[in-house]
Amino acid sequence: TGLTAKKSKCLFNVDSLWFYGMILSQEKVVAIKNTPAPNNAVKELRSFLGLVNYCSKFIPNFSTITAPLRKLDRKKVPWTWDASHQEAFDQVKSSLSEQCTLAYYDPNRSTSVVVDASPVGLGAILVQHDEQGILKVIAFASRALTVVEQQYCQTEREALACVWACEKFHLYLVGCQFTLYTDHQALEILYSAKAKQSARIQKWALRLQQYNYTVKYRPGTRNPADFLSRAPINEPSGLSIAEEYINFITEQAIPRTITLSEVQEATKNDKELQSVGRALQFGNWKDKSISAYFAVRHEITSVRGVLLRRHRLIIPISLRNRTLALAHRGNLGIVKTKQNLRTKVWWPRLDKEAEQHVKECLTCQISGDPEPPPPLAVVPPPVAPWSCIHVDFYGPAPTGEHLLVMLDETTGFPEVDIMNKTTAFHTIRAFEKVFARHGLPDTIKSDNGSPFQSKEVKDYLTTQGIHHHRVTPLWPQANGKVEGFMKPMGKAIRAAWAEGRDWQRELFAFLMNYRTTPHLSTGVAPANTAAKRVLEGKAKSKQYVDARRRTRKSSIKEGDTVLVKQKKKNKNLVERIESPNPESEDDITIAAPQAGQDNDQDIIEDRYPLRANRGVPPDFYGR
Repeated sequence: TGLTAKKSKCLFNVDSLWFYGMILSQEKVVAIKNTPAPNNAVKELRSFLGLVNYCSKFIPNFSTITAPLRKLDRKKVPWTWDASHQEAFDQVKSSLSEQCTLAYYDPNRSTSVVVDASPVGLGAILVQHDEQGILKVIAFASRALTVVEQQYCQTEREALACVWACEKFHLYLVGCQFTLYTDHQALEILYSAKAKQSARIQKWALRLQQYNYTVKYRPGTRNPADFLSRAPINEPSGLSIAEEYINFITEQAIPRTITLSEVQEATKNDKELQSVGRALQFGNWKDKSISAYFAVRHEITSVRGVLLRRHRLIIPISLRNRTLALAHRGNLGIVKTKQNLRTKVWWPRLDKEAEQHVKECLTCQISGDPEPPPPLAVVPPPVAPWSCIHVDFYGPAPTGEHLLVMLDETTGFPEVDIMNKTTAFHTIRAFEKVFARHGLPDTIKSDNGSPFQSKEVKDYLTTQGIHHHRVTPLWPQANGKVEGFMKPMGKAIRAAWAEGRDWQRELFAFLMNYRTTPHLSTGVAPANTAAKRVLEGKAKSKQYVDARRRTRKSSIKEGDTVLVKQKKKNKNLVERIESPNPESEDDITIAAPQAGQDNDQDIIEDRYPLRANRGVPPDFYGR
């Protein structure tokens, strides 16, 4: 075959052959077997542990055996060498002299990693199956958890074991397909592609993306790594980057003006969150007071004395009102306030409390959008023509005059009087002209213009036995009959003026045509029904109007505490609340509404039930 062998590089007729790896020969371990026990010296113990730790991968359960010795190596632990320490010391020396063979790694065989985590450490075993299907151990590994890692919930400890084991056996696993066995069934879902992971587990999942693995569940009774994890060796965790990432999230999630130290102190004094922390550490979620956290327990972590749900900070009860106030700063609406909170913080019933906080905000109720209009109120029809008339002023006309418009509610018959002045005297004179032709009405409906509010007009109507009904201020719909008539009338006047014609003559022509043209709703001309007509179709008109205006029936009852919208000249401003603190209404000074002059749409329910007992002036709330 052309093979040439060099005698100095070959061995023939031998029982064993050293090719690659390490052989623990009796000659080499005799010095360790004869080592005396440390004599009141921590340095001697550390030296011994460092020596035998090099051979730990040949000793199953090495961390368990050395656990008593490692306890003596801790700070502030007094030196006391007793029988348990001597037994562990002797067992380590004895294990080194026993035969413990590890198999060679074969990239062509199926590879598996068995992992487990306990409250104190991690364990892992790299195994392969040979041609006969027998399981062969390639390597053992274990390490202790740091103080921070011991505060992780069990799910996170198990997830950490997967990452640590894969990186520990990186040279064997990179580039090949392998199976990752764990006794924590939740990891099958958490390390899947569609899982919703916490910030910490998401970071670990990114580190595992370089491997081609499949996570499978195996009960703890069949998990050989379970024992290794319960007494691990001390190794550097290598998770400083992940910890810095979590700490960064914690600091960024805290609302402004609330410091991290405040959250840590409040969490420490919060019984509910302390119970959650204990449940995370020991896995016991039977406490009913924390049942709201059970559904998201796999997403909760404990870092630097605070709790996180994924990347969001869990706020203690004592700081939640401040957090809501900060999120609502600028008087954001319900949707924006909840979005602001959801990006940074979390606690049970967060959305409901945010909605309630915004609804109870006094400033938002005063300056927010108006309430939907109430359903159209059905007014009893007039008993006869000219029994109820609507009056209003139109103007100024193109030449400076004003027009007093009167419209019969029953027939729709209009009367218009051109006036040079709108004083009370001239208004009464115009009334007398019209009443001389048609007689005295029972009721006059008008807005709250100054001529109709004058004492002279009131006295005149009273002496004539006419009831004066003033409609809601700044609510033209209440006097809609005459308002609707003045639109086409004004159009006719403007058109005449634009064409250079006499607008007064065109006004009289318009009145003639309007009175003799059949009305759209009745089908009869107003002039033909001026003598007698019964109004119909109120119910159907009400349905049309309510549907168009998207009305909503008011739930306010007599005796309820309400907020009354104040009348103002500038629609972009609201009445000022003098108190600098929106939670204290003691200094609110807003004029009381006029009795009988408030539209239902301007009266809204005060959603903060305790405000009525906190010193707000009674006239602020209306009737």
